[in-house]
Amino acid sequence: MGQQRSVVTIGALSRRAMVMGGAAGVAAFILGQSNPSASHANASGAFASRLLTTVAAKLSDERATLVFYDSSLNRQFQWRVAQAVDVECEGVRLLSIRLSFDSRTMRLRDRLVLIQGSVFHSAAPAEQHESGHQLEAAFEFALSPASASDVRIILPFDMSSLFPADALDGVYEPRAVIETETADGHQERWEDTLVSAEVVDAAAPYALTLNAGWDAVSANADDSLYYRAPVFLRVENEGPHASASGHELVLRSDVRHSSEPILYEGPDAEGAPLDALTHTVHGNERLTQISLSSIEAGASLVFVAEWPAHRLSSSTEGVIAALAEVTSGDRFPLNRTDSVWMSSYDTHTPSLPGADVVQLEEV
Repeated sequence: MGQQRSVVTIGALSRRAMVMGGAAGVAAFILGQSNPSASHANASGAFASRLLTTVAAKLSDERATLVFYDSSLNRQFQWRVAQAVDVECEGVRLLSIRLSFDSRTMRLRDRLVLIQGSVFHSAAPAEQHESGHQLEAAFEFALSPASASDVRIILPFDMSSLFPADALDGVYEPRAVIETETADGHQERWEDTLVSAEVVDAAAPYALTLNAGWDAVSANADDSLYYRAPVFLRVENEGPHASASGHELVLRSDVRHSSEPILYEGPDAEGAPLDALTHTVHGNERLTQISLSSIEAGASLVFVAEWPAHRLSSSTEGVIAALAEVTSGDRFPLNRTDSVWMSSYDTHTPSLPGADVVQLEEV
């Protein structure tokens, strides 16, 4: 994209250096430099310093990436968020966990799960409250001091694409506070951010969305069963910037129940059919693909798909539902919607007589 990436720093030490530099050196730096009462992170990059205390705990290697933008949609934030915390709990009878995070960026699952040896424990929040956009939830577990000492806490966060609510300011970073108590009353505490790295980029994001109209493209002899596929497709860019070229529009279909589709650009199927299509077949699955040009913000590309006449196969087992998708993935980090798709499982054409062979298979 041509812009230079920046890494937020704490004092003279970058967050990336903290992650790569090793726990001992980082802990020594922070205990000597940080303010334990520092506020939560926000989208300006003012991250809270870490507070490391006496509980032997560390973030697991599993990470998920949370992506959002500032309110102007000119800067992109990528947070690498830990998915679990490993804790040494030798002799511990009570384990308390307090999580805080920004409710605009994550959803809290109903229960937190922890694993102690071969034993799984789960608990609903014992306490939960929200102030502004900051949600806090507390969990408590009674442990057997004689059980395995190592405990893995599976953090109960669900993260997904935030679009269209991905333009945010003042975002709170997720944090965890873990407290332990042994049988003789000895208490220890550990507190840490769950964000292991942050990357901030100047950005020109866009948002590709997909709409499709569906119709029967084959039927059996008495029209009591039919197979539906997309016949009209609109790929729209909701902006605020032009999209990158190279996204692909993909149609998936079942070769037993449909012919190879023909695509036209424009709403009226006028002119010559598109010849830049590729068709690949794996077993009963056919993929029809076409590369998309750049789409200006607020504009769209429209396609009509024609499916030559075809008789529905007598085999109704293992039907592959037709699907339309605009691909994205890591090649297109500025697409706010990621990949978008529609399937005949999720759409209905109530005016058609008979039964959809895909819905029949689903039942």
